[in-house]
Amino acid sequence: MHIKIHAPDLTLTPQIQDYIEKRARALEKFLGKQDGDAVLLDVEVRKISHRHRQGEVYRAEMNLTMPGKQLRATAEEEDLYTAVDVVKEEMERELTSSKEKERTLFRRGSVVVKDLIKGFGNIKWKRFPKLPRFPRWKK
Repeated sequence: MHIKIHAPDLTLTPQIQDYIEKRARALEKFLGKQDGDAVLLDVEVRKISHRHRQGEVYRAEMNLTMPGKQLRATAEEEDLYTAVDVVKEEMERELTSSKEKERTLFRRGSVVVKDLIKGFGNIKWKRFPKLPRFPRWKK
């Protein structure tokens, strides 16, 4: 998994970068058997307190791009580290939700196929009844 970290309004210190990477690497166990090179996690951390009158508010955003799928999670908190933790938990929920959706879709399809197979096993193949013959038209 490739991780890109953006911090447009902050100075990205090594401590903050290590903390974000550590939290992002924890998401790899939810990806399953995905190809590591094909997965891109884009993390953006910014300070959005310019619109607030008091205190500082931080926004953390994660965009996960996989083949055929894109997931997104955001969080706004008063502490930068808390925002990163909350957005990581939100992304975990998104990953498990998408995995469950795929699983239930596959199971529903397999149930339909199984019912079809069972249904064909119960049909007794008889000879079709004779159709009534229509009188021939004389020429």
